[in-house]
This record gives sequence, C-alpha cells and structure tokens, in this order.
Amino acid sequence: MARRVRLARTGTPAEPAPAVHRDPVGLAAWIAEKFIGWTDHDGDLERVVPLDRLLTIISIYWFGNSLDASLRIYKENRLNPIALADFPPVEVPFSVAHFPKELPPPPRSWVERGLRVVRWTEMPRGGHFAALEQPELLAEDLRAPSSREAVANEVRADRAGRMWVCDATAIRDRTLVLGVMAMN
Repeated sequence: MARRVRLARTGTPAEPAPAVHRDPVGLAAWIAEKFIGWTDHDGDLERVVPLDRLLTIISIYWFGNSLDASLRIYKENRLNPIALADFPPVEVPFSVAHFPKELPPPPRSWVERGLRVVRWTEMPRGGHFAALEQPELLAEDLRAPSSREAVANEVRADRAGRMWVCDATAIRDRTLVLGVMAMN
C-alpha cells in the first residue's frame, strides 16, 4: 500500500488530488493516513495530534482546495532529485534536528561535504510533523547556541541552475525558522 501511495504522489500531482478532493471523507482518509504513518504516536495518534487539530488541517486542505499543491513536491523531487554534490560548498553554519519517525536523512558525512554542520541532533521522539508533534523538543534544539549560530540568509545556485534559499529568521536571540527551499 505505501508503495502505491508513494507512486500515486510522484505521478502528475493533480491526478490524485481531484479524486480525493471530491469527497471530504476521502480527503480526511488521505490526510489521516499520512498522520498515522508519519507521526511518532505509539498507537494513539490523538495523544500527539488532537482530533480538533487534525480536523483543522483537513478543513484547510478542503476549503483551500490545495491538496494538489502539497503533492507537487513529491513529483518534483522524483523528476529532479536533490543531490548534495550539486551544491557549491556552503560556509554558513547549518543545524539538523532528525526525528526518529521522519525519513532518514543522508549520512552526516555526506551532508558535511557541502554544508558546515555545527549541530546534528538525533531527537528521542517525533516524526514528519515535528513542530506539531514535539514543539518543545524542536524549540529547545533551535534555541541551542550552535543552532543560533546557524542563522543565515543566503541564496545559492547548484550545478543544475536551481536556486536555493538557506534561510533562518531570528527575533532577538531566538531562531524561529530554519530551512532550505528550492526556487525555480
């Protein structure tokens, strides 16, 4: 089943979206399946993601008609996978917080070939929706001195000509958002 879902998500992003989005129950099932499979919940999803929060997320997708936009990244990554070798060396400090139920990251040694890793944290619990599941753990890691060092606002281009924004937003001494985003 997971392979079929992955293949469906990596096809044309709009293909499953209309089928799932025609019916709110179908959309709810689609999204709930992601939360069940991608969160660290030990069999009790509502302990980690309250039902009201899950229904709010489903409602945002339903009323915003935005499922196809969320599926597009899977197709884009399949057609043009990210390769660390494509990045020019980045000297900006970089932090990683890896949650155990998230997809495995590349080995640290590979990441360090192109990025200056100042902090690599293996979190004790959490999954794909880390900020929702374990906000305290994530905030604590972001507040660590070495994570605060990883604040940057840089734009880089890889060998394929894709633009990447390495961005962190700081308010006073607390880092709010840190990420890498592709721009075409």
